[in-house]
Amino acid sequence: MTRAMGTRTGRATRIGIVLGVLASSLVAATASAAPVITREIEIHFSRSQHFDADPNCGSGGTEVEEGNRHLFIVDDGSWLNVTGTSTFTITVIPDDPSIAPSTRKVTSAAHFRLQTDGDALYHETFRDFGDGLKIRFMWTWVTRDGEVVVDHQIVGDQPPPGC
Repeated sequence: MTRAMGTRTGRATRIGIVLGVLASSLVAATASAAPVITREIEIHFSRSQHFDADPNCGSGGTEVEEGNRHLFIVDDGSWLNVTGTSTFTITVIPDDPSIAPSTRKVTSAAHFRLQTDGDALYHETFRDFGDGLKIRFMWTWVTRDGEVVVDHQIVGDQPPPGC
């Protein structure tokens, strides 16, 4: 009886080892076939830039942008997928001290997919709202066989040219 149990236990152990090796081989094969994923998360960014006064655009000033940006890239060898989002505020500090600083909110989301056959898809949504300003647009373009088959924009409340 003891010997029979030992044989059963030995057989079960061998079967377990074989199943474990098979499972780890499958996991390794699946892992090697998995797409390469890159995730870049810029938790916080801050930058500023100065704009000179312009008769079409108003007084000059400095814009300070602060917010979060996320970038997610997936490449499986047959296509490349890039998705990015940003949410931030822009604080405008006018050069003219008689004009009070103002702050507005901005959101941006973009998606780009490039396939090895050269076909591509791009879509972006952008909104910049605040202090009476409302800049917004959505843009989509698609290429097939090297030709643009979709180029569609919806824009609203754009600033004057050059601003």
